[in-house]
Amino acid sequence: MQNSIKLIEIGNNIRNWRQLKGMKQDGLASEIEISKVSISKIETGRADISLLRLFAIASALQIQVQLLFSDPSTLVRENENS
Repeated sequence: MQNSIKLIEIGNNIRNWRQLKGMKQDGLASEIEISKVSISKIETGRADISLLRLFAIASALQIQVQLLFSDPSTLVRENENS
């Protein structure tokens, strides 16, 4: 149960970062050579994701992998307040 909550959170963060970077699901899927359906499943927490895949996603989004564990809207708000 707890594992699926984390997958949902990570998936939401991936989607948020992807959108923040102006990338569509099919563009991200193409960058990391998986299907758009697989990206959708990852973003909704319906698919397990390997560490290697997380690194590939971070690379495609041009961010550090640890940022996939942080909600980008929080980081944007923090930067705006600085």
